[in-house]
Amino acid sequence: MNEAVEELLKKEPSFLDFTYKGYACRIIRNLAMFYLLGYVALEKNHAFYNVSDYDMNISVHGGVTYASLNRPGAVVKDTMTNKLCYIEVPHRNEPKDAWWIGFDCAHAGDAIPKLPGISNRMDTYKDIEFVKTELREMVDQLIEREYV
Repeated sequence: MNEAVEELLKKEPSFLDFTYKGYACRIIRNLAMFYLLGYVALEKNHAFYNVSDYDMNISVHGGVTYASLNRPGAVVKDTMTNKLCYIEVPHRNEPKDAWWIGFDCAHAGDAIPKLPGISNRMDTYKDIEFVKTELREMVDQLIEREYV
């Protein structure tokens, strides 16, 4: 791992759960390229429950790129190997049979920590504060379109 990625991991977590306006939100780090992803859990009675990511009219960074019953995993450090890995961890406020929707920070204009040579000078790294803000704005939009 290069020094820039090591410093990044010291500054911000690779996993964060929080609740915003009653919605379970999750941020995880892609372990291959180290960019961040953000997710929100929807209840069964939400208008976007079981809707494809292609069919959601939600304004979020790069658009909605994930929609699934599969819970996004948590990122933890394996104490035996000292490597980061994904594990299955429920969110404390996750609804039963949650439909998870989310986005990633690996689009044109995004700096990818593990690929510094690919990104150009104009690309910016989307940090955990950026992802938290995007998730809050996503929830605000979801509340407007909440129930069927």
